[in-house]
Amino acid sequence: MDFMLLLVAAGPALSAVGHYLEWPVVFWLGVLVAAGNLWMDVASEVMKFPIIPIALVVGGAIMLAPWWYGAAVGLLVWTALDAAGILLGRR
Repeated sequence: MDFMLLLVAAGPALSAVGHYLEWPVVFWLGVLVAAGNLWMDVASEVMKFPIIPIALVVGGAIMLAPWWYGAAVGLLVWTALDAAGILLGRR
């Protein structure tokens, strides 16, 4: 198992557990891990301009209420797609 896959998949996994068990601290911890992963991708220039993550965050903020929850869900969707890309070897 690749360490990067575990790190990237930890955010959506923690958030899913926190959401379904109704533990908001665990949900937001997963969001924090996902945000840290995106920050590391941008800071290390793996991703030059994060247009798709920005679009998903804005789209989630528009579609879900309250907006910060929607933005978090959009970030988690991007992170799950990133983990799927690592798993399939497209990164």
